[in-house]
Amino acid sequence: MNVAGVERHLDPQLFYRVRDFEQHRGKHVVVLGGSNSALDWELNLVGVAESVTLLHRSEWGLELTKHQINVDMSSYETSAPGIYAGDDICHYPDKKN
Repeated sequence: MNVAGVERHLDPQLFYRVRDFEQHRGKHVVVLGGSNSALDWELNLVGVAESVTLLHRSEWGLELTKHQINVDMSSYETSAPGIYAGDDICHYPDKKN
C-alpha cells in the first residue's frame, strides 16, 4: 500500500489477514473486505474481539470495474478521497486478471 507512514502500522494495527486470533482478543476490530472471506473473518473474530464491525466494499460507494475497486496507481487512492485499496481487490488500466 503506497500510503506515507503505513509501514509503522503493519501488524500492530493494520493486518492483511488474520494469522492469530488471540492477537485480537479484547480489541475493537474492523474487517474491510468484499468477498465471503471478509464475513468468515468477522464471524471467527466474534467472541474473541471486544467488538467486530464488517465494512463490505459494496457499502463504500466506490467506483467498481468487474467487482474490483478502481484505484489511481500512483497512490492506490480510490474514487473516494482518503480511501485506499491494495492487492487483488484493485482495478487499474491494463491490469491482467
